[in-house]
Amino acid sequence: MSCRAQDQVQGKPRPGIFQTNSPPINSHFSWSEISPNPFIFSYSTPINMRQLLFSILCLFAVSSIQAQNGTSYTKIMAAFEQWKTSSIQKGKYATAANCKMEIVTKDGYKGPNTGIPQDLSIHFADINGDGKLDGLFTFHPQQCDGGNAMMNAQDRVLVLSKGTAYTTDASFISNIEQKRDGWFSVTGALEGMIFGNYYEYGPDDGRCCPSIKKSFTIDYKTKKLEIDK
Repeated sequence: MSCRAQDQVQGKPRPGIFQTNSPPINSHFSWSEISPNPFIFSYSTPINMRQLLFSILCLFAVSSIQAQNGTSYTKIMAAFEQWKTSSIQKGKYATAANCKMEIVTKDGYKGPNTGIPQDLSIHFADINGDGKLDGLFTFHPQQCDGGNAMMNAQDRVLVLSKGTAYTTDASFISNIEQKRDGWFSVTGALEGMIFGNYYEYGPDDGRCCPSIKKSFTIDYKTKKLEIDK
């Protein structure tokens, strides 16, 4: 007799990726995407009390896991929103209202020239290895003057569990990236690992089109970077 959950098991969440607009939680984020059929068990008839009790216990176990992960998703999204608000208040990014060409190109404007776009990529996995769900947010900064000088730029924010709360880290990946001649395009996260593509210009490349592209991984705990040859 067995009970199988098709989604997360305790301490081993299935990594996922969701596209969303601000505010982050919208119709694209649904439990059907996370667990389309979260609980399966089977029995032959006639059913006996032992089988019935086992089935009920399985149902409660899976429901409990989903409730815990549901709380984690909510906390992760809230932590990112707090980081976003704080970053705008500190002047790192322009508000949506001010991130306009007619504002940032005015004489005397001294505010930030980039904003946080509505389109975000969100990746869920146990990145720091503590058995709890974490989040990785990536986005291309919105260039407020309408130019394309930052066409290859990407910002990344880690939202990591710490006890019952969550902390944010927007510099972890960049600190590793800045030691290279090229740049990263982060595409996802798995348990303890961040991955994506590494780009670098060849001697005859135009700014739009780097010819060097390699896959990379970063081990979160050791900060070890591995780039395919």
